Amino acid sequence: MISSYLRTAFRNMRRQKLYTAINVIGLSVTLMVCIFIFLFVRNEFSYDTFLSGHQRIYRVLGRGWGQTFGRVAVPWREARKEIPQIDSYTRIWEEKGIVKTKNKGFKETISFVDSGFFSVFPFPMLFGSQSTALCDIHSAVLSREMAYKLFGRENPVGKLISIRLGESFTDFIVSGVAAGIPPNSSIDFSVLIPYSNLKYTFVGRILSSPELARTMWGVSNLAPSAFVRLENSSDRTRVENLLQLLMKNYLSPLQLGKTRFVLQPIEEIHLSSDVVWNMQKASNPQYSLILLGLAALILLTTSINFINLTIARSSHRFKEIGVRKVIGASRMKLIYQFVGEAILLSLGSLLIAIASTELLLPVFNQLTGRELTINLFSDWSLIAGLVAMAVLVGIVSGAYPSIYLSRFDAAEVFRGNKKLSGSNPMTRGMMVFQFVVSAGLLISAIIMLSQFDYIQAKNLGFDKENVIVIDNPFLNNNGMYSGWRADAPVKTFMDNVSDYSGVMSATSSTQMPGQVPPSMTIMRYANDSTDVNVFAVGDGYIRTLGLTIVSGRDFTTAIASDTINDVIVNETLVKKLHIRHPLGAELTGPMPGYRGNSERIIGVVKDFNYEPLSRKISPIILTLRLSTGWNYVMVRTKPGNYIPTIAFLRKEWKQILPGMPFQYTFLDEYLNGLYASAERWNRIIDYSTIFAILIAFMGLFGLASYSVERRTKEIGIRRIMGAKSRDVLSLIYGEFFWLILIAAVLACPAAWYFMHRWLQDFAYRVDITIWPFVFTSLAILLATLVVTMVHVVRAARANPVESLRYE
Repeated sequence: MISSYLRTAFRNMRRQKLYTAINVIGLSVTLMVCIFIFLFVRNEFSYDTFLSGHQRIYRVLGRGWGQTFGRVAVPWREARKEIPQIDSYTRIWEEKGIVKTKNKGFKETISFVDSGFFSVFPFPMLFGSQSTALCDIHSAVLSREMAYKLFGRENPVGKLISIRLGESFTDFIVSGVAAGIPPNSSIDFSVLIPYSNLKYTFVGRILSSPELARTMWGVSNLAPSAFVRLENSSDRTRVENLLQLLMKNYLSPLQLGKTRFVLQPIEEIHLSSDVVWNMQKASNPQYSLILLGLAALILLTTSINFINLTIARSSHRFKEIGVRKVIGASRMKLIYQFVGEAILLSLGSLLIAIASTELLLPVFNQLTGRELTINLFSDWSLIAGLVAMAVLVGIVSGAYPSIYLSRFDAAEVFRGNKKLSGSNPMTRGMMVFQFVVSAGLLISAIIMLSQFDYIQAKNLGFDKENVIVIDNPFLNNNGMYSGWRADAPVKTFMDNVSDYSGVMSATSSTQMPGQVPPSMTIMRYANDSTDVNVFAVGDGYIRTLGLTIVSGRDFTTAIASDTINDVIVNETLVKKLHIRHPLGAELTGPMPGYRGNSERIIGVVKDFNYEPLSRKISPIILTLRLSTGWNYVMVRTKPGNYIPTIAFLRKEWKQILPGMPFQYTFLDEYLNGLYASAERWNRIIDYSTIFAILIAFMGLFGLASYSVERRTKEIGIRRIMGAKSRDVLSLIYGEFFWLILIAAVLACPAAWYFMHRWLQDFAYRVDITIWPFVFTSLAILLATLVVTMVHVVRAARANPVESLRYE
């Protein structure tokens, strides 16, 4: 019986090569896209699950003022005593610092952690022991990659490294090397040193003040990230309540009653894009859900193709059905046969899809920036999932056609009374759905592309081209100075490069454009006040970045007050404080950097986007800092002259700052990188949309072919009666025109709604105009016309006599 079904299935596939090819290609491409999406989304939701006992590991967050904060200061020794459900804890504070041996030096992220780090995060060790690696204050644990950079492949345990903490280098002994950290880990590090070493840093000196430290309990940008491992995951709610009770004794009046402490499972960290002061850039789970929705739509579109083509070609199987019923086949057996054929086709397509996935996986990894792999011989969950998906697609695709075909009466089939109508409401409804999906996805893709093009092309208010940004190795990544005496060589370097022929100007700043400002204060004018971001900049900052002064003047070293209480502000600050005549206006408020409480405006610059475009421009104050505390040196080069200029900069750097790492980036590349993740998502969604539309039109191609074939005799008669090709085309095209029109009416409002919601995530966004909707509707109408014309022209050119003999 089964062999008979298989022979029949292969015979039908061989007889209907075109339609079999359409189904196989459509299913293969669909399953390949779904495998890629499945691998990507699984990776997104698998972060940190590789850690042993990850169900008991939590990050401590603070909630208040409508936000969630990733840095909290908690008295952990007391917490450990008062809350026995906490098995172990660790704090993590990260700073950029110089790590060097005798011959090599690198600017790396230094992680200050507690001795319980490996109790909370049991990363395997390549060398050394987890239990003792961080016991000594002068011990250091390296990542495998960092160990290779400093010592090559040899065992570095017991060797000496120097790390700049504060104003000088401190020696540490390598006590361990962690094995490779998986790419799906939220916890990443290059160098681990005991948390007690934080006292040597600028932040540590701030917190060493008892009066100031008392005000830092709870959420604070000077607090570390905190993690706990609980005795049991069921203790989570109780620990949160006990932690809240404990912190009542420590919170300042500003936070008391407003800050709530919660425990976040570690596997949720990667998808927490709404957390302020996150350890790393998190992913937005919304995009994963969008991809899953796209996969479901593409699967459904392919299944509809299969259903429509099977029903369209069913007239060729009426006699087979009749014969099987006459010799005793029940309706259920016929259903089994047709569903089995669909499953067989789906499984065959799955094999092609897997081979295509293996072939194209490197391209997909480059597109997504991930290191995804597919291993069918060990990943049984993946195998089971793929087979289940293929079988489900086969069942869904074959169920309706099998029920539809198996209900025909054998007697009617043999009398020739049974003909397949061309106006099956179910078929037409499914076609409309396909066009709705295709139109909606195309509209969405056009609007997304417009938004990202807008972001890339938006005038930021400054000239980002031909600017080289060099890290100051003496500054950390928190915008805080590590040692005041270290500025002299950097200042010498900047003075020297300013005289080079390939350099137009050079300056310094506490941060690059595109970074979140490190310093904020509240400034007042008359009866108004506002939050203000404060930048300390060097001489020539406005000239180097090409900012526009709308009133007043630039800083100058010739006027002593420019470094004391003169400031330059942006237009937004003037508007916020309602200053009618800004030049000479006095602002009051506490200023960072040991300045006074009164600042005089000497200039106003045109608004520029100094933060990521996800934020609106907010008030800003520029202060002149001549010789201390720069995070970056910015050098504007002459266009097309950057290669010899970089060589000169590197040479000068080595002469003035020997042994210090020379790390630089181009400002335009850095700014483009801020939106690289969103742009990757956009490309993924664009490609998925293209696949969905191609699959839909493959089905349209098959249906148009069948529509022409079904009306071959009619076309022959019309041709004999004098009808021209365009008359036949309008006849066939008319079948699809109204379906597309209905689909456009349904798709446009839905696409507008979802795109309007999506654009709300951008502070600067394009307006949704009518043109994407008009273009999409016309494009689908034109594509349908072309597909239909291919078949109509072939039928119209056929000999009418042969057409009359058809059937």
